[in-house]
Amino acid sequence: MKGLFFHRCLCLLLLLALCFSCAGCGVKGSIYANYRELDQLRLIRALGYDTSGAGVTLSASTGKQGENGESLSLCRSGENILKAMDSLQAYSTEGRLFFSHIQHVVAGREAAERGLGPLLDFVERDVRTRLDTELFILCEGTASSLLMNPGDDSYDATELLSSVKQDTSLRAVSRVSNFRETAVALSEYGAALVCLLRPVTTEGSVRLEEPGLTAVPVGYAILKDGSMVGVLEGRQAEAASLFLGYPGTVIREFSMPGGTVILRISGTGAEIRPSWQNGTPALDITLRVTTVLSETEPDPSQTGQSFSPDPGALEGAVEQMLTENLQDVIACSKSLDADFLALAKQLRRGHKLPSDWLRNLNIRITVSAAADRGYDLYTPMELKGDAHS
Repeated sequence: MKGLFFHRCLCLLLLLALCFSCAGCGVKGSIYANYRELDQLRLIRALGYDTSGAGVTLSASTGKQGENGESLSLCRSGENILKAMDSLQAYSTEGRLFFSHIQHVVAGREAAERGLGPLLDFVERDVRTRLDTELFILCEGTASSLLMNPGDDSYDATELLSSVKQDTSLRAVSRVSNFRETAVALSEYGAALVCLLRPVTTEGSVRLEEPGLTAVPVGYAILKDGSMVGVLEGRQAEAASLFLGYPGTVIREFSMPGGTVILRISGTGAEIRPSWQNGTPALDITLRVTTVLSETEPDPSQTGQSFSPDPGALEGAVEQMLTENLQDVIACSKSLDADFLALAKQLRRGHKLPSDWLRNLNIRITVSAAADRGYDLYTPMELKGDAHS
């Protein structure tokens, strides 16, 4: 019996020794050996999407990673998105590419006009991409030219696109939407607004060793059935942002009797009241905004006269201007037959819309502006030293 007992103990000790030898702790037994592969991962944070009809071109940027803060940029083509991704991996000389942390996707102008359906479908299906990834469209050029910037080595496409989002939160020129919001808008209304970027050179504006490219938000790309069919820029884009209640302010300059004023305009979105007139849909739209006087510039010809703009005149000028801007936006929506303002949401309740409802839609617009003289500064600042005389 003792022999059998010792035999079993010996087998148990050998089995335990075998288990420890297979625990994956490496030759030196370090508990960090399993992190070796993670250290070799390169996280793709920005992706560019271009197509000319014959395949897909993807450009990828990791942003600044690692101890030295270096950024890796690659650009490869393939018959489809998946093969282009495989080609990016094949040409990567700095570890395995990891696509699950993509934060931004930029589509070139031609790719957007040809249609982003394949890209939207891929992001919804593939386990490596997320629907909260932000989407941008270039008003000109290719996405690869922006992500593969030949300028300064410190260039980081990820930081650039993040700064665009911060900019749009302050200025109502545009809004950054993600794939989920874009897909829902296209599914519900057949149209969507996507942040429109214009590539611009940094020469003369940003101090770099060599001039490169950057991008600034200039409005919205209009998607209909997944393809870019038009744009909203300038005042039309700002009016659309105010209508939809997007964050940010609008800065406008007005010439008044006695000088020029600069206003900051903000709002919380339009109120929409639907109705039907003899089977034809109609909408009453009311937009309320607040205006703040930020700067004044007296007319040089009015020497010695103080300039104090009339709040009532300012309100009237803002109301007329925004009414005209909104009329232009709605006219664009009708001409493209693209409901990018989601007007159908209010009309669908209890009614079935005809196919030509948008073109025949009757709309009445009312803009109400409330003027503030400007953060408790009700009169121009006194500069002659006799403010209390």
